[in-house]
Amino acid sequence: MTAAEPPGTPYSYAALGDGGPWVAALAQAWSAVADPQGAHLPPPDPLIMRERTDGASDHLGERIAYWGPFFHLVVFGMGWRRPDLGIERWHELGQPTDHPILAVVKGWWGHYVPDVLAWAANSPYFLLENQYLGARHPSSDRDQINPKWLEASRRDSRWMYIFGSGDTMHLSSHATTPVSTSSEPTSHLTTGPDESARAVLVCETYQGWYHELSTCGLTQTRHGSSWKVDVFVKPLGWLGTYRLSRQTGAWFSGQHRWHQLGWPRS
Repeated sequence: MTAAEPPGTPYSYAALGDGGPWVAALAQAWSAVADPQGAHLPPPDPLIMRERTDGASDHLGERIAYWGPFFHLVVFGMGWRRPDLGIERWHELGQPTDHPILAVVKGWWGHYVPDVLAWAANSPYFLLENQYLGARHPSSDRDQINPKWLEASRRDSRWMYIFGSGDTMHLSSHATTPVSTSSEPTSHLTTGPDESARAVLVCETYQGWYHELSTCGLTQTRHGSSWKVDVFVKPLGWLGTYRLSRQTGAWFSGQHRWHQLGWPRS
């Protein structure tokens, strides 16, 4: 293995529902979310992005490993149907880190937000993920990110090589494992007393965990409180505490104000 090649993951395909560089840093990213005070460092910035030169040697696996966890966190962790809107609005707020997922997004990818937003404006693949969180609040013309991101990046041949051809890293297609289904039971839900509004969902594998959460049947308690569900994936650990939004109909972790950033404003 050379210094430019990404490390492999010790997890099996059965544990994560995927393999290769797309999941090389996935467990590390979720550990960083669960332990905000820890020293969970991201993979090194890809050489072609780090040096920002047209002639930098490209290592596709290195790039994939670096960006692999991105959609997993912002789509399924934040519950963002429109991650492009969520990232842009969060960036305009100064990239606050009140939410542990947003703290990881800033620490790992925050300095590349203009690149990400230009990619979102240029490629339909970026928005393929939104189909997995339902179609409530359909987008309108006013729910689009600023075209300035793409206008600036199109003049950068390095950006064009990395992001300008759609989804050459196949990130969107490899980020669907949380909603993949299985014919076998893959989770167990334990609920506390109704007045506690607490529950625990334990999933056998990473594959399908968000699907299991979305179909667990919990909405509000008899007292009108939202159930708070701690999600554990046996191979990885704790993925956060999730609630069902009454406004968007999607499950999310953290405060609702951060969840709303990634949804069209009706």
